[in-house]
Amino acid sequence: METVTGYRDPLIDFCDAMSRWFCCYRAAVCGRTKEESRGADGNVKRCPRLPVDQASPHWFLHVLDCSPVSAKVKPWLSLASLDQSDLECTVQRLFLVTDSAGVPLGFDLLEGGTKGNVPVLRIVGLLRQCMEAPLGRGGARRPLTLTVGDRQIHRILSGNALSALGVELSKQCFTGWAPKEGFALRWPPIRHCHVCKKHAFEAPLRPCPKCQAVLYCSEQCVQADWSKSPADVSHQHCCPLLGKFMSHCSQLADMPFTYSAETTSPDFDVEHFLSSRGLNSGYWLQQSMLVHSAFQEVEPVRKQPRESSPAELAAPRQPFGPLQESEMMLSCSPPTAPSLNTPLVSWLQYYKWRGFDLSSPVAVLLSCPLTIYYIITSLVPRNFPELNILKKQSLKIHIIESEREFNMLLTFWELSDLLPHVTFELLFVGEKLPKDYDEQQLLLQRKDGHVTLESPSMASEEKTDKKSIRVRICSRAYHLFQGPKPNLVIGFRSGFGLGDSWLSTLPRLQALKVPAYFCEPSEVSCVSSQQVMSTATGGSLSPPTLNPFHCPLRITSRDSYLPCYSNAFVFHLIYKPSPAAKRDHAAAAPERPLLPHVNAACLPSASPSGALQEDVSKDGRVKLSRKERKQAARNTSRRRK
Repeated sequence: METVTGYRDPLIDFCDAMSRWFCCYRAAVCGRTKEESRGADGNVKRCPRLPVDQASPHWFLHVLDCSPVSAKVKPWLSLASLDQSDLECTVQRLFLVTDSAGVPLGFDLLEGGTKGNVPVLRIVGLLRQCMEAPLGRGGARRPLTLTVGDRQIHRILSGNALSALGVELSKQCFTGWAPKEGFALRWPPIRHCHVCKKHAFEAPLRPCPKCQAVLYCSEQCVQADWSKSPADVSHQHCCPLLGKFMSHCSQLADMPFTYSAETTSPDFDVEHFLSSRGLNSGYWLQQSMLVHSAFQEVEPVRKQPRESSPAELAAPRQPFGPLQESEMMLSCSPPTAPSLNTPLVSWLQYYKWRGFDLSSPVAVLLSCPLTIYYIITSLVPRNFPELNILKKQSLKIHIIESEREFNMLLTFWELSDLLPHVTFELLFVGEKLPKDYDEQQLLLQRKDGHVTLESPSMASEEKTDKKSIRVRICSRAYHLFQGPKPNLVIGFRSGFGLGDSWLSTLPRLQALKVPAYFCEPSEVSCVSSQQVMSTATGGSLSPPTLNPFHCPLRITSRDSYLPCYSNAFVFHLIYKPSPAAKRDHAAAAPERPLLPHVNAACLPSASPSGALQEDVSKDGRVKLSRKERKQAARNTSRRRK
């Protein structure tokens, strides 16, 4: 089972799809001879008429000038520590074709030459490829009209160049990048075949008729995946299980938000969701695949003297972006905390307790702290009742491989409002954490109505609330960390099968015997984690349970329709009993264990040297000597004594 399960970088998939489409486009252009492109009269040759794009009959041709960097931009490059030579390229212009909804349909790069040297056949060839094999969603189709974003290109196409394609050129062109106010690019998922990796613009994709999960481009790919060797990795072996996973789509999508229909769609476009709501700053950058400038607006939380700490602590000025109202509500303590007897178990209950409107997307940022709350109040009392975790006044929690969660530190203050009677100490451990923050200690606390991140040595200078959350950072693998035993270990997006360090971390957890909970985005990754756990320690995992506080944004898989959400499923480690535990279990047997009933004739007889034989009673019990009885008493556990 090798389907993508939510851990692949979406930027890599995006770049791969763009590169594959451009290669197909250039191959198609090179394959057409000049005679095939032009008719006998010298005009563009008429191509087969395609159906009209009913959803978006008006297309746009955007023209982006890639000329050298202007003098006005150079000072900003120096502030961002960027070298101008790194931005130099041979591309002079970028042509991008989109529909009216902003979905990219194709692009071309013009290298060298002058601005006036733009062949008509090249632009017509680009538009033809966008019609026959569009980059975005949908099959072959044509627009009714095309609007161009450049006067020079509009003048070149003003003749009968587009009539052969069945497209009419708009009388006016637009200036700038956007053709209309509110226009934004959309990047729906571009899926590919699970076997040969052909994208949807290369061949039509269809799901498996049985499980409806995995995508294939042809019957040959279906048969190749069905009969793959060894048998346990073939689709024939996994198909029933994947069909079961697909039946949980509606359960995962059952959320109370007004935007749930959009965010749980199989073709969910996270970039459009963020841009349409202005969520382009603060912690929302963690949800986007777009590359942002290195020169971003940051506010130092507290800079310590160089002699006391080499690290400079920084945090976003507005961590929740434009959600100012939600940020202010999170900075204030509610009148009452949730009851421990009836804890919160759904987003609807949490939003009602906090007073949020169901249209607020703040749940995307609060999934991790709410998951910790759910583990403490619901799962640990059920799975480890002997810990009495609800009665503890302080909790030490280790968060493993937590680079993404570390970049959203301020959201964890919500734990202090959900469980006000508990003093938290959070340790973030991971190889990808900033090396400059290794062994650093911070304090999360409320000051002047705002949640701040402070250094312990500087926090006492100003008046703050008494309550705080102590945060520690360890930028190395968990099995290399040496410290006190925690009360709880938690991992988000763990991915046991994606890193070699887990083969050492899991035995470390096995030795600590500490309750450890992990989250996975899909049930497929839970199966993979089970295999790694069995290999590394001989232990197993508990059956994964649906996390009611999982992220409401769906992670679209490129080769399947499997439902994936961050923190969607939670499980805990079931450790293999240690040899000492096995001996204790054996010592808890009856005080004088009996040997199996045997025939006296089969017992060893006296040796020629005259050694004593073992005495056997009439009922077959072996009579132990005095020395043997003392040895057995020493092997008995202290508890039984």
